[in-house]
Amino acid sequence: PTEGTFYHAFIEICKPLFAITFFYYRVLLWIKISYEFWIDCTKSLKSGSHDRYRPGKRYICYYFLGINIVLSLMQFYWFGLIVQEALKLFD
Repeated sequence: PTEGTFYHAFIEICKPLFAITFFYYRVLLWIKISYEFWIDCTKSLKSGSHDRYRPGKRYICYYFLGINIVLSLMQFYWFGLIVQEALKLFD
């Protein structure tokens, strides 16, 4: 966008807002929700309660725990990219 236009000012305001909201929702809240998810899954696996609802499907809990690790790493990677871009503004 052309510098000095409303559109350019709007974009410049949105950049830090995006970084802040991404950090809050995709990093901080993700950690909280993932922790609760891990607690629930491990309790279910230890008690065997998952077999009442899905007999013989124990592997699904492990699958989702593994996927949670992958998604968590992606959240941190993406936030790292956002931080790198933000640091370029200060150079």
